[in-house]
Amino acid sequence: MDIFCEQIVKKKKTTFEKCTVLLIWVAGWFLCMGLVFLGLVLMGGRFFMPALLLAAGVVFGVFKLSSRFNLEYEYSVTNGVLDVDKIINRSDRKRMISAEIATFDRFEVYNDEKAMTEQNSYDLTVTAVADSQGEEEIYVAVFRHPVKGRVRVIFQPGQKVLDTVIAALPRHMQPRRFG
Repeated sequence: MDIFCEQIVKKKKTTFEKCTVLLIWVAGWFLCMGLVFLGLVLMGGRFFMPALLLAAGVVFGVFKLSSRFNLEYEYSVTNGVLDVDKIINRSDRKRMISAEIATFDRFEVYNDEKAMTEQNSYDLTVTAVADSQGEEEIYVAVFRHPVKGRVRVIFQPGQKVLDTVIAALPRHMQPRRFG
């Protein structure tokens, strides 16, 4: 029987990301106004339509650029394989990592202090957390990937995904807390 479980978590924007999106829109607005002013006033109205088309292109570009900050992460467990994907603006999906759960060296609740001391001991760290203050606990899985080397995945699974991951872990390995 196939075992399949998935969860999508929406990443909450940080204050820096919100300010960046606001700055992108303000810069786009000034650029559009500058193009329209340039086409209408300085060029005597001869280049108003091309300037208007360029301004429309700027608005489209600003919209596409600012929508790149809408992130979601999908955790899916299929027959003992954990896949973590990043979804950008509900349209563009990118596989961050895929790993056999049975090959995990460690699976435990995440702890900032221990994570900072171990920071440089991994070839790749995949962070797929919706919100550090969220309802679900943050977990860390450490394993050796055949291509990417020693990998640490920091993610925030719901209870159903967590139960599925724990069921796929080797018997000798149970989730334990740092410290």
